[in-house]
Amino acid sequence: MRKLLFTLIILTGFGTAPAFGHATSWKVDSEATPVTVRFTYTDGRAMALSKVRVLSPDGKVYQVGNADREGYFSFLPASGFENGDWTLKVTGEEDHEIEAVVSASAASDINMRRSSMTSILAWILVASVILNFALLGAIAEKFFKRRQSAKNS
Repeated sequence: MRKLLFTLIILTGFGTAPAFGHATSWKVDSEATPVTVRFTYTDGRAMALSKVRVLSPDGKVYQVGNADREGYFSFLPASGFENGDWTLKVTGEEDHEIEAVVSASAASDINMRRSSMTSILAWILVASVILNFALLGAIAEKFFKRRQSAKNS
């Protein structure tokens, strides 16, 4: 009788650790210029290389891609969607799914930062081109002066 009771206890899983399913979570990085969202499991592991579909506020598929190895995914929202929410549908390992919703106001703030950065970068590019041409002209002038002095010698 003891052997039977012992066998039943072993077979019913006495002393085994409880099994927990994977829940998922997400967080928007509010400091990033493109909208950046990190997807994780509740145990802290990143939803690495998960498939991500971005839906615009009008419900149409805007972008499809994968999160990186750390669970991060970034996208630049299109301007003109000041109302509504951007939806990110993510599928991780073992088909775990999560849906993240990013407000259009947060996305428009990012578009404003992006446009101001674009104008700054444009001015830097113009200055760089001017300096490069000036440097190229100075180098060419020295080269031709040396060549001319070598011919005269």
